[in-house]
Amino acid sequence: RIDDGAARLIKGAIDRDETTYRFLSPTLGMLHVQTVNDAERDGTGRLVGLHGVIQDVTHIKRAEAAAREARERAEQYLDIAG
Repeated sequence: RIDDGAARLIKGAIDRDETTYRFLSPTLGMLHVQTVNDAERDGTGRLVGLHGVIQDVTHIKRAEAAAREARERAEQYLDIAG
């Protein structure tokens, strides 16, 4: 499946696409992966290659969620304390 970012990359509208996807694993729960794709073009702008990386960013997303939840709890305690 080609998403909008990849299609724009192939058409030449952009030279880099970064997208994060979520996957639900029956054994590991929610996983997050980030793809980074760069277009290689010749002198006329014609696409001659794509280079990409897929990276597991689950630990980053989980840390961000934990920090967000801690901040919300702290704000609730401050509201209660007045």
